[in-house]
Amino acid sequence: MLSTGIAELDRMLGGGFAPGTSVVVLGATGIGKTHLGLAFASAGLKQEGKRGAILDLTLRGDSQRHREYARRLFGWELEEVRDVEPFSQGDGRLFKLFAGEAEPEAVLDTRLPELLRFLYGSFASGARRLVVDGIEPLGTAKVQEEVLAYIARMVRKRHDWLAREALRERFFSLRGLVHKHSYDPDKIVVVYLVTARENLLEELIRQGISGSGLEANATTVILMGRIVEGGRVRRALYVAKHRGARCSDAIAEFRITERGIEM
Repeated sequence: MLSTGIAELDRMLGGGFAPGTSVVVLGATGIGKTHLGLAFASAGLKQEGKRGAILDLTLRGDSQRHREYARRLFGWELEEVRDVEPFSQGDGRLFKLFAGEAEPEAVLDTRLPELLRFLYGSFASGARRLVVDGIEPLGTAKVQEEVLAYIARMVRKRHDWLAREALRERFFSLRGLVHKHSYDPDKIVVVYLVTARENLLEELIRQGISGSGLEANATTVILMGRIVEGGRVRRALYVAKHRGARCSDAIAEFRITERGIEM
């Protein structure tokens, strides 16, 4: 199991996330999804010797503050990739797919090859964790849905197949490096951080899990929202789905502190 980087959440999940699975974390803006995603990515350094990769799909142009949080919470100098080159992805880098694009739809033609090189380079460099952040409420951003479907396919491809697509005409001259940097796609965990319209955890639980798309295909779904009791508003999370392992059915409160998520 891959640790989430949050001890109490690991306990709730029976150890963490199973290798080869996908996870959806659903919650309103500002609830703590990015903190959870960075905790998971950073935990890879201790468990696998390599931090996870961060893919930012934000369309709105506002910053998710990944680099600030990574530095403050984990002492992690998260580097943003600008010139994507396989075999030089370093330790847990950040790639912003839509950065600087006036028309996000143009990305599908111009930047998908860069995304492919980022994915392959991250996995070939030893990353076994991918965090996809900045996802708009499901069903509201067609361009993101196309990219998410593309990512889901590419992550599970054989390493040499993905290398061939990422390297194109350089594949044959770099076959030695491809072999040296082989990896098992069934060991990779992808965590999708999805913005919800609902702010209250009760509302998220009541609406249930979608029967299609990311939520339906995910092994694990975690809901994050606010609860109101006794005139106080607090943060809490609930594991709505966790196939293949026993998990807690409790609603667990948490806080965002200078050390990140504390439960």
